[in-house]
Amino acid sequence: MTTYFSQSIFIWRDRENPDRRTQRLSSVEDSIGALFRADVSDYSRDNTGRLRPVWRAALHNLSRAKRDKLAASSLCAHDAMRQLVHAVGILAPQEGRL
Repeated sequence: MTTYFSQSIFIWRDRENPDRRTQRLSSVEDSIGALFRADVSDYSRDNTGRLRPVWRAALHNLSRAKRDKLAASSLCAHDAMRQLVHAVGILAPQEGRL
């Protein structure tokens, strides 16, 4: 069963080439998949090899929301994922519009 967010998160498919448009993260499952995209997963560890707190928080909250399916967990997961993609630099305006 898919756990949908009340509001989608839009990320650039290729931050160097905005013409490639955006990808919509509309669920916990979409966001878990995005965690392991190259530009997001590359951000998972700092220069000492430790997991970055923002990446760890996204993984933790998304895992919890997938497991318990509660609205509050989904909201926390959405917020954590939005913070992560903002930190990575791939948060896009809604539907790729500036």
